[in-house]
Amino acid sequence: GENHPATIDTAIRLSGVLSDQGRYRSAELLLKQCEECLQQSVGENNKITLVTSSKLAHCFVQQGQLSKAEKLFTEVYLRASQFSTPSDPMFLVMKMDFANCIAHLGNSAGAEQELREVLNVGRGFLPVDDHILLTCVRYLAEVLKLRSKFCEAEKILLDLMQAEARGETADCLRTRALLGDVYRLKGKFQQAERTLREVQEAQQQLLGSEHDQTLITERTLVLILRDLRRFDESEKLLRESIERSIKVLGIKHRLTFEQQAILADILNQQQKFSEAAEIATRALATCEEIYGSTHEITCLTAMILSGSYRHQGQLEEALTTILGACE
Repeated sequence: GENHPATIDTAIRLSGVLSDQGRYRSAELLLKQCEECLQQSVGENNKITLVTSSKLAHCFVQQGQLSKAEKLFTEVYLRASQFSTPSDPMFLVMKMDFANCIAHLGNSAGAEQELREVLNVGRGFLPVDDHILLTCVRYLAEVLKLRSKFCEAEKILLDLMQAEARGETADCLRTRALLGDVYRLKGKFQQAERTLREVQEAQQQLLGSEHDQTLITERTLVLILRDLRRFDESEKLLRESIERSIKVLGIKHRLTFEQQAILADILNQQQKFSEAAEIATRALATCEEIYGSTHEITCLTAMILSGSYRHQGQLEEALTTILGACE
């Protein structure tokens, strides 16, 4: 029957496969069914229920539903802290995913603290190549990148690549893609482009061109091409990538409107100000709806839109937009 523990366990495992394929909406629906069955059969504080709810919150993060993710993560985190020890692997995973969520919401300092706590505890009893530790290190590198701690991020990513030396798995490729982005931010553009193109090709073969990790890698590659002032090439790749992002992730996903903001910036640099303003206006409205007016993504998009207005002589609109971003 559908409520049998074996059925639920299989469904939870299937949701993991769907998530790995980037099919987060399907994974979400499956996890919601599992969560409901578990709450009725074993209660909301059962370990399996808590894990399932945490996985569901992670799906929300991947789909850009951050307010829902934060609410669910907070509830699960509080319940788990009452019934779990700090060294419980399940609790460490929840703590790690919670950190990933608040990092997406702009609290990178809090995320770094949570992740370092996971590593401090986990390294006391887990093998050095344990999946929890490796994933936590990758999350930490992402947060360090957000906090402009590029040298530390580069070092731990290089160490992580040695620990993950098991071929071109999705996790290994994600680590290399993140390293490529760090190279970009450190101004190592040729090294960054070479790394990202290798990762992009491997991800397309392993995951497909519509997988979110492939799309994220393409976004970073676009930024490198933009920084190298290869605008035609970056615009072409980005327009293709945006089409796939909208199809797979939706118009309100963070990656989609990040890409739109980048496209507006590239168009500005090519003096295509009218189209840039149109795209940036749509992206800004979505940013404000999801993140509010003070989030870094919202502010960045507002600055790009302000530039579009200014170059068209719409100085009042430019000033109003930039002041809104600086409040």
